[in-house]
Amino acid sequence: MTKKSQNQEKVDNRKVKCPYCEEMLLRREAIRHTNGRYYHNNCYEEATKDSREYAELIETVCRIFGMKKPNGQILRQLKLYREDPELNCTNKGMELTLRYYYDLLGNKPRDGDGVGIIPLNYHKAKEQYVKQMDINKSFENINKSKKKEVYVTPSKKRVRKQFDINSL
Repeated sequence: MTKKSQNQEKVDNRKVKCPYCEEMLLRREAIRHTNGRYYHNNCYEEATKDSREYAELIETVCRIFGMKKPNGQILRQLKLYREDPELNCTNKGMELTLRYYYDLLGNKPRDGDGVGIIPLNYHKAKEQYVKQMDINKSFENINKSKKKEVYVTPSKKRVRKQFDINSL
C-alpha cells in the first residue's frame, strides 16, 4: 500500500459529527454537504429539506411584499414563530399561511406590519390545506377504483299496425 492510500484510509476511518443529529459517524459513510459538513443520509435529506423550505418561504415573502430581500423585522418575526413552542410553526407552514392569506383570500400587505398575520391565520390555513389534500385524495381514490363495464341489451322494437287514413 502506498503512503498516499494509507493516509486516505486513515481519513476515511475518522469519525465526524453530524450537525443535524449531533451523532458521530465514519467519514466514509457520510454525505458531504457543500458547506463542508458531513451528514447521515437521512439527516442530509432533512437538513436540505429545511433549507429548501426556508428558501421558498423567503421567496414567497419577497414576492408578496415586493422586495428583493426581507428586512430585519420580517426575519425576526419568522425566527420567533419558528422557535415559539406554542405556535409550533414550520417554514412550509408559514409559507402556506402567507399564500392562503394573501393569494387565496386576496388580502393586500400593509406597510410596517411584516408577517404578523401568520400566528392569527396559521391554523386556518392548515385546515384549508388539509381539506384540500383530503379532496385530492378522494379524487385519486375514485380514479384508482375499478371501472365497471355495463352491457345493455338492445330492446325489441314494437311493430305497430299501420292504418289507412283514407279508410276511416
